[in-house]
Amino acid sequence: MTISISYQRLAELLGGDVRGADEVSCPGPGHSAGDRSLSVKLDKDAPDGFVVHSFAGDDPLACRDYVRDKLGLAPFEPMKRKKKNGGQEQWTPLGEYIYRDEHGEPYLKVRKCRDHNGEKQFPQYHWHGQQWQKGKPRTADGKPKPKIPYRLPEFIAAPLTTTVYFVEGEGCADSLADIGLVATTASEGANAKWVPELTSYFKGRRVVVGRSRPPSRPRPRRRRRRRSKGLSCGTRIGSRRQC
Repeated sequence: MTISISYQRLAELLGGDVRGADEVSCPGPGHSAGDRSLSVKLDKDAPDGFVVHSFAGDDPLACRDYVRDKLGLAPFEPMKRKKKNGGQEQWTPLGEYIYRDEHGEPYLKVRKCRDHNGEKQFPQYHWHGQQWQKGKPRTADGKPKPKIPYRLPEFIAAPLTTTVYFVEGEGCADSLADIGLVATTASEGANAKWVPELTSYFKGRRVVVGRSRPPSRPRPRRRRRRRSKGLSCGTRIGSRRQC
């Protein structure tokens, strides 16, 4: 599982300090603000996207839930789907991606899962002040909130002259960010209709539109034209990098 967050931001959310290149030392659950007994490291191969170690001997599960709460993540639990006979079938979690607004606050969560038929599913959740709730972000009167690009805080912090890579999938965006590139995507995948509110984020920027993997056959030109039209303000279209 991958969590889209820098170590500096992780330290801020946990009230701790960055130690070395890949560790945050912070207060453990129930400890004072000056405590640094909890070590947290990001790990894409871990179920939570991070690993913890308490030098104070705190319960590992309590530490994991403590960190998830600080990061705006729900307590870990496998996705389930009801059977027709009233039983339960589990979905296997494959990843979890948090969309944050321009202030770094949680906005949308996309969970990547494999259902009981082996097919990938991408349920969405919105942040409701203190916890995640099922469904896309909506206003108080039930209208859909605007879409935002993935990794928005890092995206808008980059100079306008920086090339932005618009790719298919949050995991691909994270991989490019790991090697120092500015990368983003939008929820619901490549087949989703481009929405006008996304265009404003790309105005005046040079954008390279890529794909997550080589397709089995050439994509229809009209799909590329439709996506290009949505990014017509000072953008450059291509597939310079595939990941």
